[in-house]
Amino acid sequence: MKKCPYCEVVKPKDLFYKNKNTKDGLCYECKECNNLRKYVRLRKKTRDDGRKGHIPTIESMRLAKKNLKYCSCCCEIKGISEYHKSKNQYLGIASICKICANEKGRGRLEKDKEKRKQKYLRNREKQRDSKLKRKYGISLHEYNEMLNNQNYKCAICGIKRSDVKKDFAVDHNHSTGQIRDLLCSKCNPAIGFVRENPEIARRLADYIERHGGTSSATGK
Repeated sequence: MKKCPYCEVVKPKDLFYKNKNTKDGLCYECKECNNLRKYVRLRKKTRDDGRKGHIPTIESMRLAKKNLKYCSCCCEIKGISEYHKSKNQYLGIASICKICANEKGRGRLEKDKEKRKQKYLRNREKQRDSKLKRKYGISLHEYNEMLNNQNYKCAICGIKRSDVKKDFAVDHNHSTGQIRDLLCSKCNPAIGFVRENPEIARRLADYIERHGGTSSATGK
């Protein structure tokens, strides 16, 4: 019987390779540890040749025998069941545990979300320009000129653009497509509700006055 200095297990002598240069004629480490060391050297040579590949250490191989693995993120030794599977890693197991992987995943999602937000803000004017040209045939520059000519107020109720969240809508004739003015999000659909009929709008105004309706100042 002989004790292997690497795995620290006492094994029969037939589990050791022969070596004429030692006193007992056997290698210091057992066959299994010797093969593992050769494996490490082989993988290191693979990396040195420019080919990608994970290089496991002797310690990681010892832990693998006990179904354990060292997490390179939280620096803790955990059971193999605490790791996700990965075809590109040693033993087909990820290099970091599930907890660390999930935390990194959430971090990446937040980072991606922030990137998308910044990208949206950068491209917002470009997107608005494309939308205006596609729907109404006017550019963002022409839209801003119309808004300036209206003193940044709704053409009907006079509410200021800074007092509402949404951009003013481009009011147009649905039959001819002719652009009219810029309206707030309440006045624009109101025209459609009265079917763009001035007579219905007058009757609506008369109805509101007859039943005690009150007008409120909106910035005019």
